[in-house]
Amino acid sequence: KWSSYPNITIYPGILRIEDTVNKCMGCQSLLHDDVRDLFYGLTEAVNFYPVLQGKGCSATHLNSFLIGPLGELYKCWNELGDSKKIIGYINDQDFKNKDLIRKYVLSANCFEDEKCKDCEFIPICMGGCAFYRIKNMFDNGNFDIYPLYKDNGVIEKCICLHLDKLRIKTPSI
Repeated sequence: KWSSYPNITIYPGILRIEDTVNKCMGCQSLLHDDVRDLFYGLTEAVNFYPVLQGKGCSATHLNSFLIGPLGELYKCWNELGDSKKIIGYINDQDFKNKDLIRKYVLSANCFEDEKCKDCEFIPICMGGCAFYRIKNMFDNGNFDIYPLYKDNGVIEKCICLHLDKLRIKTPSI
């Protein structure tokens, strides 16, 4: 039972396969429904309560970087290992790919997206994946970057699962 390990958190890392023809993140991998079903199957180990994502994606923050094995700096996990996406090295005094930094920090801002500004889930998702937002804006992408919660009944089911879990942990007196 997962409850025997209170210091372990389950967070499946969902790898995305891009279909460059159809411009989608999940054409040959897990779709939103599949991801939700995976999490629903981990009911005991997953916290379904919608959590405020105060910081959002590190790619959109000015001073957040990923460091590759040779000291190369990247803005996004999806670009790690792609030599064209290196923005500098840890020993450099300045960045080399400033245009990419500007795209992530300025253009991927969810508060500039009309669909996001009016969305009730913005505190939970902070605009979705900045990597795919940039692809949509600059690379003719058509990726669904909006949250898994957006479909009818999903948020309600998550809250019910959360409440059910609380009832199991807190037996009535």
